[in-house]
Formats: sequence, C-alpha cells, structure tokens
Amino acid sequence: MSGATELRDGNFGTAVTATSTSMLNQLTPEQIFDSLALRVDGPRSWNLDIALDITFADAATNYRLALRNGVLIYRKVAADSATATVTAKLDSKFRLLMVAMGDFTSPGLEISGDQAALQAFLEVLDEPDENFNIITP
Repeated sequence: MSGATELRDGNFGTAVTATSTSMLNQLTPEQIFDSLALRVDGPRSWNLDIALDITFADAATNYRLALRNGVLIYRKVAADSATATVTAKLDSKFRLLMVAMGDFTSPGLEISGDQAALQAFLEVLDEPDENFNIITP
C-alpha cells in the first residue's frame, strides 16, 4: 500500500523511527554491526585501515571490526590489543549504540589505543534517511 501511495502521491515519509531505544535494545550485536556496515560511506573510507575490538562486559564476548577498502566486516574473536588499532570495552550492547551516536562521556565505556581511529570510523558513517523512497529512486 505504501508503494502504491508513493507512486500516486510521492514520498509521504516514514511512519516509524528507526532509532527508538526499545527497538534498538532488541538487536543482537551482529545486527548492530550489520547496520553500521550499511552506513559506511565507501568512497570516503577507502583509504582507512582500522581494526577495532569491541568487548561486551555483560556477555564476555569480543568482536573484531575491520574497516578496509571502504568495507566493514566483523567476526567474533578474542581481544588482541597488539593487532587492534583501538579497543572499546562496553558494559552492554546498548552502550555501543550510544557510542555510534557520538556519546563518549557517559559511564560504561573504556577506550584504549588510538581514539582518533575510532573517531575516523564514526566520521565515515552516513546518517540514515528516515524518509527514504520505497519504490522510486
């Protein structure tokens, strides 16, 4: 129905927001990383070579995010500060969402290594468009 309405009357906006905390809290870390990978601006991040370890204290798990050639990939591996450009220890996955939105000051975050690399990573993420077209370009 939304697609038909858009074809007849043009874009009418999105009825829901993708950044509600109740929805984001239900995402797995993998889903969060997938959404970050979709937001990477490939041409702007082409020359970056960043390895970022994300450690979740509540689940005792670590993920390695690698941004190279404009592509973000992740895998579940043990933390290794010798090969990671920057390591972020978070108290929960919700804290990761807060970091992705630019909050570095509230409790529950410990950053070691090159903090400029983390900032460079966040700078190449595009802001999501909540008023995207469903059918027309």
